Amino acid sequence: MTFLLMGSVCVWAQSEDDNGRRWAIDGQLGGNMIRNAASTDALVPQYRMGSTSNSGLITKLHMEYYLPKAPFSLKVGYEHEELHFLKGDGSCDLNQLMLGGRWYPAPAQWKVCPYVGVDVLYAFGADRGPFEMTSSMSWSANGLTENTYSYAVEGVAKAPRFSLGPVVGADIYLFSSVALQLEYSYRLGVDAPYRAHYTEGGSGRTTDYHGQMHRHALTVGLKLTFPFLWTCDDGYGLLNGLLDIL
Repeated sequence: MTFLLMGSVCVWAQSEDDNGRRWAIDGQLGGNMIRNAASTDALVPQYRMGSTSNSGLITKLHMEYYLPKAPFSLKVGYEHEELHFLKGDGSCDLNQLMLGGRWYPAPAQWKVCPYVGVDVLYAFGADRGPFEMTSSMSWSANGLTENTYSYAVEGVAKAPRFSLGPVVGADIYLFSSVALQLEYSYRLGVDAPYRAHYTEGGSGRTTDYHGQMHRHALTVGLKLTFPFLWTCDDGYGLLNGLLDIL
């Protein structure tokens, strides 16, 4: 039965002359991190409401075209990115069109194919303008004394319409045409500053913050290359993996 199964799997294999990757699709999921804002006085606010992180979620869907007889490719796609700054007091969502390029220095036959590249992203409908908010909290000490703390924020934030930056990553081929993809990029937000003025309730103390929406991005995903190739080795590897699980 095993030999019959492997015989049918091998029917999917293509000739050696037709092994070249011509195009691919990939989907990725991960997160980003914006650097903490600089401040004139770190005492305000003393307590943060809600999220205390400058991290956000990224989802990506790309199509890639491999240039014939060259270790380069072109990529286009759509990305959704959440940006959180000021320790979560400020946030925005970016719906982005992506255009990029990749250079693959290693031979295509390698199971691990590292790459470097650059991405340019355009966010349509990016929010750019003033914002304000207030936050307060209360708690009891030993169930007797109630304490309260509050602060107000007003400022201006410019979500990046354009972002660009370098990319490094690797395609780890689990099968001939199926790869696990790991990718890191540093994204520079073009004309994307933000500033905020904090006022503490009660004491009236103030602090000014400012920063840029540059961010680190780390994602993991799955990549399928075409023409799709499935060899006997792929079939044996898949079958052995299933048998190990069972």
